[in-house]
Amino acid sequence: MDAVDLDTPMSTLRNIASLSKDNVSASRNMTYDPIFPMIGRQERRASVFDPVTQGILTMEDAQQSFDIFFEHCHPMAPFLCIQSQRSAALVREASPVLFLSVCAVGARFWQTANRRTNYQGLHENYRAIIALLDSSLSRLLLQPILSDVTLDHIRSLLLYIQWMPVEQETPGICQTRYNDISAWSVLGLAIRYSIFLGLDRSAVTPFSTPNSTGPEQEDFARLRVWINVLTCDCHLMLSAGLPASVDPEPVTMIGRAFASHEKALQPDDSRVAAISELVAIVKRAARSSGDPRLRVLDAASLKKANAEFDNWEAFWTSKLTRNNCQHNQMPFTSLRSYRLAINSAGLGSMLSRKQQHHEPMQLSLLQALDASLLAAAQTIFALSNETNTQTWTRQSYSLTSFPLCPFTIDETALGRFRFSVDSSWITHSFAAVFLVLCYARGAID
Repeated sequence: MDAVDLDTPMSTLRNIASLSKDNVSASRNMTYDPIFPMIGRQERRASVFDPVTQGILTMEDAQQSFDIFFEHCHPMAPFLCIQSQRSAALVREASPVLFLSVCAVGARFWQTANRRTNYQGLHENYRAIIALLDSSLSRLLLQPILSDVTLDHIRSLLLYIQWMPVEQETPGICQTRYNDISAWSVLGLAIRYSIFLGLDRSAVTPFSTPNSTGPEQEDFARLRVWINVLTCDCHLMLSAGLPASVDPEPVTMIGRAFASHEKALQPDDSRVAAISELVAIVKRAARSSGDPRLRVLDAASLKKANAEFDNWEAFWTSKLTRNNCQHNQMPFTSLRSYRLAINSAGLGSMLSRKQQHHEPMQLSLLQALDASLLAAAQTIFALSNETNTQTWTRQSYSLTSFPLCPFTIDETALGRFRFSVDSSWITHSFAAVFLVLCYARGAID
């Protein structure tokens, strides 16, 4: 007992078990040991959740799924590691759950590979893959053990939140499972796992504390994951009015250092850092207004948030242009959806029904309407051929700058958009509905 440190009850008991060779040996022979859970390499590879072991996918198909994901989906939410996680075989060995999660996303977009598909464009065994995924992620929620709390399992949960499986409720039509409650529930588990790992601190400390060697690649990997957690948390607050759970402010203090660091090897790291600042702007607005759901903003808080959005745009537009980031890609798409969400929040009474008596609008409401209209119009305009510049100049930041000719669809941008995270379909649909609602209620001509 001299070597035992007093901690939480479970940690204390686990510490005792780890000090006892007899207990360790015994735990190896137990099917499940709640004090000292262990799982061997061979057991992982032979897991019932492995689609290759189950004969659902070949390794060739698995690698094809990884290629589809990293080429088309990863740029939409770049929180996996291109250098170490592009190989299906290596990920299968290191993290069976993450292997299955990436395969599930790739199988959803299988038609891009021009390989075996069913008539929906899914992999022919897509339903079986999703059945395995459901069982695998359910176990993380209902029967977790200590060894389940890993960075890769957080990645798996984030993949599920952002590219949920599709289902065929109507013959010939696929519908995503995505809804706010489902995403919020799974994100809650990802946040709990993250806090348990201390990700809120360990992801930031290497970039804020002077160190002779500097942050390592694993530090970059943790920060990418943590920023994605923050981003999902913020989006659900804006799109569904669900309260955010985590504070992005510490990340914003080191975000630009992360993006400009010589060891930031992934080309999307600057976009990841940029979106973390947008999340912080939204969180500060929520704190200032006193409404954690950001449905009621006072004029001062809204004005400050819009000014911070403008400052963000002034700084990041030129920087991201050098990295070949386009106006119809993240984080510019996030900027517009965030602007629209917070500015339109106070317009409900004005747009709830057509006004019989036109009364002068308050200046703050008029400004919020103008900002909302611009953000919504830019969201639609960004998918047109008429936006023939890589990033927009300052002259594009007004409705009067839009061309008067009919817009035509940019097929390349639309093709890229179909791989977006599921929530993007919500924000783009809302932008279109908002414009129509403004017209129907007489707010615009």
